[in-house]
Amino acid sequence: MVYVKNTPNNTGVAVYGDYMDFENFYEALHTVVGDEDEFVGFEAARTRVLGVCYDIRHALMGDREIEFVDNGMDEEKKRRMSVLASDKNVYLKIYVLWPEILFVTMALNDFIRLYARKKAKKSYEVYKGYCCRYLFQAYDESHK
Repeated sequence: MVYVKNTPNNTGVAVYGDYMDFENFYEALHTVVGDEDEFVGFEAARTRVLGVCYDIRHALMGDREIEFVDNGMDEEKKRRMSVLASDKNVYLKIYVLWPEILFVTMALNDFIRLYARKKAKKSYEVYKGYCCRYLFQAYDESHK
């Protein structure tokens, strides 16, 4: 799981995750933003998202910070399970400034819409209004 926490001086966020989390996150971002000339009007936004991907890739290569996080394995659990294991997990960490993370988040909303439209078997726009409104109503009524 990828975690996001405020930096100590509130200038940005620290993004944490283990190796597999970052690898999957990296692949997902690349998939959603598409190829170079796929979404022509969104090239500048795509470049900003790929800037975050750059930091993720460098974290995967070992060029960014790491943090040791408790994994819940205390001495009693290790003894009971008869295993030799660390009591900490290694998490990779990158920093992203607030303006950048806010812009990337908003851009990803648009990229997800574009990606869904590209992958939809029927026209994505048909379901945009009435159907979504109906689904949200049905969800609200079932969770009262």
